Amino acid sequence: MSEEKHPDITVLVASCDKYSDVWEPFSALWRKYWPDCPYEVALATESPCDTRPELCFNRIIPCTREMNWGKFISTALKEIHTSHVILLCDDYFLCDRVDTERIASLLESAEKNHIGYLPMIQAAEYRPVFEPDPRLAIYEKGQAYCIALQAGIWNLEFLKFLAGQYFPSIWAFERKGSFKAAESDFVLAGTRQSAFPFEDCVHKGRWEPVGVRLCERNGIKLDFARRGRLSEWQQAKKHLKGAILNLNPTLVVKLQNLLHLGKQ
Repeated sequence: MSEEKHPDITVLVASCDKYSDVWEPFSALWRKYWPDCPYEVALATESPCDTRPELCFNRIIPCTREMNWGKFISTALKEIHTSHVILLCDDYFLCDRVDTERIASLLESAEKNHIGYLPMIQAAEYRPVFEPDPRLAIYEKGQAYCIALQAGIWNLEFLKFLAGQYFPSIWAFERKGSFKAAESDFVLAGTRQSAFPFEDCVHKGRWEPVGVRLCERNGIKLDFARRGRLSEWQQAKKHLKGAILNLNPTLVVKLQNLLHLGKQ
């Protein structure tokens, strides 16, 4: 990666010490599929440590232990000095070449159109077109998962606002942040077609089958003694929960928030 980094955006990878075994496969795939990444890549984790040659991170941001998720991210964001952030989880492994010019164009649109969160996954067909940029779809505030931890471009101030609510977990951030976003004047809009090719490779601390296949395809060996595979029962349970959520996402999330159900 180039020594000179883009002045307007930072890639922030959120992690923790117990996921340190994930950093090398993440880095190997990052270097393969985004070799010309012009942005600084920072890793937020709990303990101070030095970046290693085999890792793709330009720097490590230590956030100490025993923080809830919102405070953890808020602490990391204090060390970010660009106007925008691409926020990623550490198990979001690239699976195809990233189009740097496309990412830069999306950043330009986010800046021009006062977009607070721009997810780079494929938007659902029911989402209306964002007229100022027809490549994007509108994510209406107050709907389930209009705020999510999918790979996306964030306005730093908007992300600081949501993270500053100190939601205890990623799940609470997504569920409750989707309604808290209504208190901000930032726009929510995401790509109608996927612009950031990645696979979510770990679930409940175990390797997803798609992650195992991705690493095998790229000659990356995983340490299954340290992190096992997701069982067939765990896979089935995950898909069942997804099917229930899809029946009426906003109603389900409102009930979860009201009754304090789901992961907090």
